[in-house]
Amino acid sequence: MNTMLVAVTVAMLAGFAALGGEVRYVATDGNDSDSGSGEAPFATVARAVESLGDAGGIVYVADGTYALDATIEVSTPVKIVGESADPTKVVFDGGKARRVCKLSHDDAGLRYVTLKDGYLSDADAANGANLYLTKGMVEDCILRDGNTKSWGNAGGNAYVGGGRLSRCRLYGGKAGGGSHDINEW
Repeated sequence: MNTMLVAVTVAMLAGFAALGGEVRYVATDGNDSDSGSGEAPFATVARAVESLGDAGGIVYVADGTYALDATIEVSTPVKIVGESADPTKVVFDGGKARRVCKLSHDDAGLRYVTLKDGYLSDADAANGANLYLTKGMVEDCILRDGNTKSWGNAGGNAYVGGGRLSRCRLYGGKAGGGSHDINEW
């Protein structure tokens, strides 16, 4: 990571709730055995979130596409922030095989990323293939091409049962039996 990344992230976070705690970095050329520092970033967001523990903190994600082998689950006060103010530059890809992200803590957050190709099968019996939001805040993101296959499900791109979804763009969501892009309760 370079000083440019630090300058950009400081400037763009001015409006993203009070941030504090430890900081971790993720990059496409990172390694989950490393420390998660700017000089030795992790390879996965899941590893960065796990390393912060219950105290939480901030995860800065460098530009690139991250193919997920598991859902990014945030149940602690962790904010995940894309390197660029352009959410098309940081992409979390569910590979049409899993939900992309689940936020379930009041102080969890996601900003400046794209969530794409989330998928929930008939057996999953759930909503929100790209995003399942019950607490926390998602801002300035793109959700695209999420698919919930089961007839009883809705919100192909997002399920919002709490928290806040703000200034996000949703495209191409598909649901077996309900709203295609978003399901709100």
